[in-house]
Amino acid sequence: MAGADYLLKPSTESYRTTLGGRELVRFADGTEIELNTETVLRTRMTTRERTVWLDSGEAFFHVRHDAAHPFTVVIGERRVTDLGTEFTVQRDAAQTQVAVMQGRVRFDTPDVQALVKAAMLMPGDVATASAASMSITKKSPDELANQLAWRRGVLVFRHTALGDAVNEFNRYNATKLTISDPEAASMLIGGTFRTDNLEDFTHAVQAVLGLHVRYQDKDIVISR
Repeated sequence: MAGADYLLKPSTESYRTTLGGRELVRFADGTEIELNTETVLRTRMTTRERTVWLDSGEAFFHVRHDAAHPFTVVIGERRVTDLGTEFTVQRDAAQTQVAVMQGRVRFDTPDVQALVKAAMLMPGDVATASAASMSITKKSPDELANQLAWRRGVLVFRHTALGDAVNEFNRYNATKLTISDPEAASMLIGGTFRTDNLEDFTHAVQAVLGLHVRYQDKDIVISR
């Protein structure tokens, strides 16, 4: 993982991580942003403006609160405004997810056609928004900690559907996992695995779930 210190300056800076990569960016005001795998992010940090654009991927934000200079994350047509907090934002083609670890954020959109325009998120709140809807669920501190395990280079699964676990692994690796049987995808798995350790994960799939694993071209197929 790379780290660097940046002064507040008027130019827009761009950051990009590769597949499986991470990067930590520190700013002179004390704010830190940690980028997860395949993330594209732009920042404009000045003495008067603190704006970040998350174009794709996932990032963890540790923001030094400054009421006179709000910190805003722009995600397409939506935005997150920090009110002194730690939070994550994950964006893909279908939806945006915001999870709050500490403090609170305002999650809103300037789109006048949106059915749900704004929500105030508190610790443990996880908001999932598409173009037309927004839902909010609650997670425990342990669940949020597991969600942030990528910052330590690992994935933590607790009674997780195999299909969801496979989707997570595929975010970090060029070798892709696929499941040929829909029933197998709903089986539950648990454990802590390095993001790049497909061998340990597929061993658990075989030993614990009794499934078959085979290599097909450059991918790995899981079946009953």
